[in-house]
Amino acid sequence: MKFSRPRALIALLIVLFVPSLPRASRAPAQFTRAEEPAATLPEPQWEIDAGGAARFDLASVKQNPADGAWHSNVPLTEEGDSTGEDQLLATDVPLNLYIAFAYKVSARQSLQMRSRLPKWALTARFDIEAKAPTQNPTRDQMRLMMQALLAERFHLAVHRESRESPVYELVLDKPGKTGPNLQPNSAGPPCFVAGDADSVPAQKGLPATCGALTPLAPSVPGRMRMGVRGANMEQIAGYLAILGATDRDIVDGTGLPGTFDFSIEWTPDSIGPLPPNFQPDPTGPAFLDAVREQLGLRLRPATGLVEMLVIDRIEQPTPN
Repeated sequence: MKFSRPRALIALLIVLFVPSLPRASRAPAQFTRAEEPAATLPEPQWEIDAGGAARFDLASVKQNPADGAWHSNVPLTEEGDSTGEDQLLATDVPLNLYIAFAYKVSARQSLQMRSRLPKWALTARFDIEAKAPTQNPTRDQMRLMMQALLAERFHLAVHRESRESPVYELVLDKPGKTGPNLQPNSAGPPCFVAGDADSVPAQKGLPATCGALTPLAPSVPGRMRMGVRGANMEQIAGYLAILGATDRDIVDGTGLPGTFDFSIEWTPDSIGPLPPNFQPDPTGPAFLDAVREQLGLRLRPATGLVEMLVIDRIEQPTPN
């Protein structure tokens, strides 16, 4: 089982899903693994269930020159049904995050998508104010409206592909038992919405906000620790693929329903880019050991279908 050495992937994931940290300056990752020919996928079931094409009644898109923490009244990096909002108010949000929200892509798919975006689309931030045509639309209905807005203002065109490819299957290390750092979300405190939890303390050592992978203070200097609340196992598989910088996608094979809170702490490779003055702790667990001991999971080589969102066209935004 091979892992790629560079740790820039972790920085890219933080850019995608952690609102409080600055963007990474490294170039997006390139995926060069040999793959079988791709098959174009039909419209996903969630889009059909949400009612198909939809549009905002009114919308404003403005480029924001700032480079700080983004904010949105509608969570863009979380699962969920109702938004509780009939409008979207988002500021300083990277364009790739709007695209990931609109098409409901996973963490790993987001990194693959970034590798196919032009440079300006990775650096520019945008404010969007948009009014939905109905009261309290679902999260998926809001995604469809965002698809239409991106197509109109950025001339965005995409398609989904599926490839048969080597993967790692995420399975339980011991039948019927998870590790101490992987527990059902229902057993913990309630979730908070991104942007509203700034003054809320961490919940049992985990982020107060659900759905956003967040850096956490390690127990020992020289280790890395990350955590998330309210994630399903498919999302967790995607997060582990990024954190471990695996050479294959990770697919969920646990069969565990519902959402979970998890944290993982490990000593990163000393080979490859690391933070300045970072001294890896030689006593800390390797990533795979941490997955097994802390989460009660392991990776099993397999073959499976890997889905990805392919960018066919994108242009600088048109005026409001």
